[in-house]
Order: sequence, then structure tokens, then C-alpha cells
Amino acid sequence: MCWPQFVMPQCLSSAVVINAIDDATHKNDTSSWDWDLRSLDPLRALLETAISARRAVILTSDHGHVVERDTEALSVNGAESRWRPTSTGAPVDGEVLVSGPRVVAPGGEAVLLWRDDAHYGPRHAGYHGGASLAELTIPVLVFQAATVATGAAGWEQAAPQVPLWWNDPIGRAPSTEVLSPPTPKKSKAPSQGDGLFELDELPKTPSAPTGLVEAVLASATYAEQRRMAGRRALDDRTAEAVLRALVERGGRAHQDTVAAAVGIPIANVGQVFAAVRRLFNVDGYGVIELDTDAVTLRLDEQLLREQFDVGSLR
Repeated sequence: MCWPQFVMPQCLSSAVVINAIDDATHKNDTSSWDWDLRSLDPLRALLETAISARRAVILTSDHGHVVERDTEALSVNGAESRWRPTSTGAPVDGEVLVSGPRVVAPGGEAVLLWRDDAHYGPRHAGYHGGASLAELTIPVLVFQAATVATGAAGWEQAAPQVPLWWNDPIGRAPSTEVLSPPTPKKSKAPSQGDGLFELDELPKTPSAPTGLVEAVLASATYAEQRRMAGRRALDDRTAEAVLRALVERGGRAHQDTVAAAVGIPIANVGQVFAAVRRLFNVDGYGVIELDTDAVTLRLDEQLLREQFDVGSLR
């Protein structure tokens, strides 16, 4: 049993196993450990070697662990920490029966604990061998040096995988308000007599209520900005995703959040951000800018409304 395994796909003989966490869970309390490069001594050297050799690195593991946090001790003769032979009795609540050629147990069957608040036998810092989500989930992460322009055939860079709430607060809910019609303007029209009288010019009735993002993308200013950008113009789907990510978070979003919302790798954020500024920063006004922390996109919603003449929401 080991974690993690590093495999260089161009040369399988360079696969490396770091059996660090298994050892630690039987000797130490790992519940508050922060696993990083300092915790896995050989890891930094392996990554540096991979960068020098311009190789991709695949990080995976054969199983996960349940960390000891006041779990219930169950007494079953012949049981391991998280599983027991079927000869010790039928499964009960919190257990599951598994069988098949991949079950290395007498008769190809075993009873596994799926609840993560219990264990069999002596207490340790951590356990494995059961059927909880933490034990069954196996990560597969692929890393490639930024200096390598292309990856393996058939592989594409992924968008950031962190949850959207990881870097940003949840913020406000998506706006479902509708745009207020403009204030009726007074216009003068000639009468049949020798005087003039004023008419109320009725606003055009919108075909359907729209929100801010939809109104901006449907505006004449947006169409003109796209025309002026020419072949460098951002496609509507990407433009909408970026704008919506900012509007729904109150005007601020981490670049990873925006990249995940758009579905692009973080390496492409700079190029997309340049296209976003070209599209939305009318006449150079800073509708969307990068904040002083260099990782947060900031939207000036009031300026957006003014520049794209979409009025206010009611």
C-alpha cells in the first residue's frame, strides 16, 4: 500500500513509489498535518527532475485513508482495521459485502466498513481497507512544466478544478430582475395650426424581460465593440461566461474562478483577459480590470451600465 505514486509516461521504468502516508498513519497523529513538499521529502527532487527532462508527471494513489478522530472501536475476532472475513458474520448496518476476483480474501468475499466513524481492532492514527468515500476515491492528476508548449497526443490542459467557492465568497444570487424602461422623452411635433405641441414618445416594449448580462450582450455598443475587435473579438459564449461570473459575485472573482466558469486552462487566462478588456472597456474606460493583487478580476458595474447604455435594474 502506498501514496502517492509518480509515473513518467514516456519511460515507465522511472515510476517512483513514495510510501509516506501509510507509514505516518501507523506511527503519528496525522489529523492536523499539512501535506506538502516538506512532508514528502523525495517529491521536490522528482518534480525538478521531471521539469529538467521536460516530462509530464502523473500523480495517483492506490487508496485513501480514514483519519482517526474519536472513531468507535468495534471488537471482531479476525478483523483487520476496516474489513473482516465473511466467516465472522453477515454484514450489519454500516458494513457492505463485496465479492469478485479483485477481492483478495478467503473465498473472494469480504465485509467492509463504509461508515468512517468506526474501526475494528486496535486504535491507530489512521486506517484503510474499507469502503468509505475517502478510501475509494483515487485521484489522477497530470502535471506538465509551463515551459512545455504541447502535451501528449490526445491530451488537453484542463480548466482549474477547485470548487468555485474555493477562492471567492458565494456572493449574491444571480439577478433575475428586469431592466427598467427608459424615462419617456419629450419631443416636439408640428401641429396643423401655427403652433407646436409636445408629444410623449413611448418607449419600445422589450420582447422579453432580460437581465444585465443579457442586456449588455444584446446592446448596440457590444455589437460595435465586437465589430471593431475584428478577428480578435471574443466569442459570445466566453464573453457571457466571464461577465456572468463577475456579476453573480458582486463584481469580483478570482482568475481561477473565471477560468473554471469559462472552461479554459489557467495558462490561457491572460489571453482571454486581454480580449475581455478589448471588448468591454469602451474607449479605454476600466469596466473590467485586474485588481492590485494581480489575480482578481474586478467589474465596475455602474460603468458597465453607462458604457453599454443598459439603464438600471428595478
